[in-house]
Amino acid sequence: GFASATRTAAGLGMTFGLLLGLAGVLLLAGGALLSGVAVAGVGLFVAKGARSEGPLQGLEAAFGGTAVRDLLAPGALVVPPSATVAAFLAAADGAGPAQAYPVADAGRLLGMISASTARAVDEADRPARTVAAVMQPAEGVTVVPGDTPALEVIGALQAGRGPAVVTEGGRIAGAVSLSDVRRALQIRALRRKAERIN
Repeated sequence: GFASATRTAAGLGMTFGLLLGLAGVLLLAGGALLSGVAVAGVGLFVAKGARSEGPLQGLEAAFGGTAVRDLLAPGALVVPPSATVAAFLAAADGAGPAQAYPVADAGRLLGMISASTARAVDEADRPARTVAAVMQPAEGVTVVPGDTPALEVIGALQAGRGPAVVTEGGRIAGAVSLSDVRRALQIRALRRKAERIN
């Protein structure tokens, strides 16, 4: 499976990287300064990249066979474009500054709004200013069906593409961000701990 292939690839990458590093050191010892530094640098780069694959194994164990819909927070917030900034902030009470929510009308994604964007609106303007006036446009937002494997979406989130909007039956169900992944990992860890105690 994915975890086995990842372990094998990471092991081969580490070995290859270390061999390149050793070759670079031997070139340096032989007096080839520029070539030795270049080969050793490439070796370190390859080894570091291979080592970074390790955390993916833990994600496979935690989320293998999980659909992205299972990462949505309960009661995920989808914001109508006509909502005022004040109403949005009240509904998103307690949200972190980076947490973003989909803005949708009749099942169509219009954009995203974050708590920090809304809080940047002057407090006196919030009761009259609509979310549509301050949201980020939907272009470039990742949209995925709810049955998409969670690992695919987590990869896109880790690449820094922002939150992914999840659809269910033609409607916007919510958005998944790295904070949702962290929350899901914490819940799974607590469940495993409880199972070991019982």
